[in-house]
Amino acid sequence: MSRTENRRIKVLHVITELVVGGAQDNTFLTVEGLDRSRYQVDLMGGAGGSWEARARAVSDRLFVLPSLTRSLSLSGHARAVAQIARLLRRERYDVVHTHSANAGLVGRWAAALARTPVVVHTYHTVPGEDRTFSPRMRRVLVGLEKATTPLTDRIVTVCDPNLERSVELKLARRDRLTTVLSGIDLRRFENPADPAEVRRELGIEEGWPVVGFVARLAPQNAPEVFIEAARRYLARHPRTCFVVAGGGPADAEVRRLAADLPQVRFVGHREDVPRLMQAFDLYVSTAAWAGLGRSLSEAMISGRSVVATDVGGVGEVVRTGETGILVPPNDPAAVVAGIERLLGERALAAALGAAAHREMVPRFGAGEMVRALDELYVELLRGKGIEVPAGGAPPPAPRPARPAHAAGPVAGNGRTVIL
Repeated sequence: MSRTENRRIKVLHVITELVVGGAQDNTFLTVEGLDRSRYQVDLMGGAGGSWEARARAVSDRLFVLPSLTRSLSLSGHARAVAQIARLLRRERYDVVHTHSANAGLVGRWAAALARTPVVVHTYHTVPGEDRTFSPRMRRVLVGLEKATTPLTDRIVTVCDPNLERSVELKLARRDRLTTVLSGIDLRRFENPADPAEVRRELGIEEGWPVVGFVARLAPQNAPEVFIEAARRYLARHPRTCFVVAGGGPADAEVRRLAADLPQVRFVGHREDVPRLMQAFDLYVSTAAWAGLGRSLSEAMISGRSVVATDVGGVGEVVRTGETGILVPPNDPAAVVAGIERLLGERALAAALGAAAHREMVPRFGAGEMVRALDELYVELLRGKGIEVPAGGAPPPAPRPARPAHAAGPVAGNGRTVIL
């Protein structure tokens, strides 16, 4: 069957972990939002993720690959490359779009082996900036990325500062890079909750100001810096509540650090972040490194005033005195100063929150992100002589797959396939 026939384009998104996270939310919103009259959109990720049910719900099919993990293993990566390449040959995808470091490496090498026409990769953070790896390992990752870039038709960055940083590190030529702002599902922010009601549900004392932190409790988000800032602020302003929402590998340690601070409330992972944001007087991001910051974007869309560390692309949207207060990373004293200013100058905080909302809503909706990626796919596919059907019509049948035995034994429930 010719690739130019009037049929839906087959797209596979590949991400390392199906866990709660900003890269995952970005990916899942893209998978969900692509026009099904133009595209069949499948998703692949590692096993055991806390967002596996969501991944299944947004995709046409979910492929679970146990060999796809965050561990750096030559034999494991080789096995994953072989398994993904077999799937790509069998299913004959038109586009492979990879996300995160390990999925980006194995997915793009597999796509090269399978001769997939269009290969896209997203830098949710700039390669080599994950400080959970040693400096030596970060250099190795940058080297691997440079070796893989030639296999990629286009690399997407989630903000312009990350694009510039990628050029500076010589990860890719500028003409291979495109910024697509990381979109947020704005539907979740319609009909905002009553702040007083949310505060009552959380058991917050009446009249106390509330400082919020929403993030995965992991080194990237430096929750220990937030706790230290809370400790210093509470020493001078004890009638204040600090709310920590999120879970992750550092959960137990962060709770231990705050064990003697009853004003710090841990509320765990929340699916109702837009509702929770209404309880906050201001939002604090202490990220040590980031692309842009998912929860930071959500706070600004909610109209919260923000104090945020100047990492990644944060400075593109948080400008001190205009849309928030920008502070250096790993600097609790600067965070405390920002909190004191915003809680002490409520008119300023309200003005910054309103400006943040105006900044974010027109540019950071998930619909804008999906439209930009759709346009990118069409551009790259047409460059390979593959036409994309017009949207809005009943979907034509997708291109048939090769026989299932080509990918080896599988087990699945019709929507989920375990490779």
